Amino acid sequence: MPQHSHGGHRDRVRERYISNGSEGFAPHELIELLLFYGIPRRDTNPLAHRLIDTFGSVRDVLGADRAMLLRVEGMTPNAATLLNLVGDLRRYCAEEERPLGMSLLSTTDQVDFLRPRFEDQGEEEVWMLSLDILTRVIGVHKISHGSPLSADVNTREVLRHALADNAVRVVIAHNHPSGIAVPSKSDVDTTLRLAITLMGAGVHLLDHLIFARDGDCVSFRETKSLEGVLRGMPDGEDDEF
Repeated sequence: MPQHSHGGHRDRVRERYISNGSEGFAPHELIELLLFYGIPRRDTNPLAHRLIDTFGSVRDVLGADRAMLLRVEGMTPNAATLLNLVGDLRRYCAEEERPLGMSLLSTTDQVDFLRPRFEDQGEEEVWMLSLDILTRVIGVHKISHGSPLSADVNTREVLRHALADNAVRVVIAHNHPSGIAVPSKSDVDTTLRLAITLMGAGVHLLDHLIFARDGDCVSFRETKSLEGVLRGMPDGEDDEF
């Protein structure tokens, strides 16, 4: 059967979307429609089914790491790029809704501000917020982007951004895309190192947030056994804020 014989089916799916939007579409049908624009002359329905079966949801397909997408039978480099791009655009739009100058007084405010940067993210990333004396956002920076298992926190880079922003407080955040939001020994050691370095420059490490793939988040500041690390002290050996 010629590859272009699927044109009639594609036209019907496109017209259905144009007429009714995504209403009534199954998850695999939405992915199938998107793949029309990454794989021009092939039936994308089987691939859409495989993607949903592999990753579990539209959201997770759009957030999947490129290398993992390319392991799915039938995936092409162009289609993988398209899926990654749509996922990135979704996060970008969410980030635009949280402009500089917002006051983030509570841990909940800080978590809500940062969470969109980690949604659907298949690799570990490290972000920082620079805050002024009133806890308003004066800088948002991606510090590193790594593999699904790790990303380095460059202490010198964090300090450089904090000083350039004239920050009084800093919040560090990273994600565990392949696990749960439980700090590792490396996370604790890194937080202690950052707190001591920033303290020497007159900047307070306000919190270190760890996000899991499911949206769960752990705050060092609100975890009794971890809060002392933020002040560069062993647990329980410093006064309250």
